Amino acid sequence: MGFTPDMAFIQMAGPMLLTGVFLMMFIIPVTGLCMASVDPDEQEDSAGISNFMRVLGGAFATSLVQTGWTNAARQNQAELTGAMTQGQATLDGMMASGAPPEAARTLLAGLLEGQSYMLATLNVFAAIAICFAFAATLIWFVPKPKGPINTSGGH
Repeated sequence: MGFTPDMAFIQMAGPMLLTGVFLMMFIIPVTGLCMASVDPDEQEDSAGISNFMRVLGGAFATSLVQTGWTNAARQNQAELTGAMTQGQATLDGMMASGAPPEAARTLLAGLLEGQSYMLATLNVFAAIAICFAFAATLIWFVPKPKGPINTSGGH
């Protein structure tokens, strides 16, 4: 499935719902490993620290993703503007069909901005996919707990 600026909400919601399901398949076992790695009387503290670190990591990740997305959109817009060889011809065509010069420039700038944000979204999704693949691989190197995993102490 290709992502385009004119895609419908449901086209974007489907992959995001899958991401949520797989994220839970990652978070719950990691929490179980955290709680199984400590003594039963320390499970409440382990659950609290695990949740705190997950929320703190989510806050940092949100900030980094937003900053990266904005910077990528700005960079993509500069590259698209530089690569546009028919910009003046496009504006002339718009004005020949009756658009005022300012409206034609605004329309072309909006089109470039929309395309640059779509490219930035694809770049950010690719970076997040790489991070998730790394995290999913990293979990196999975590020391395994010795006993059964009982997460009831953290609730």
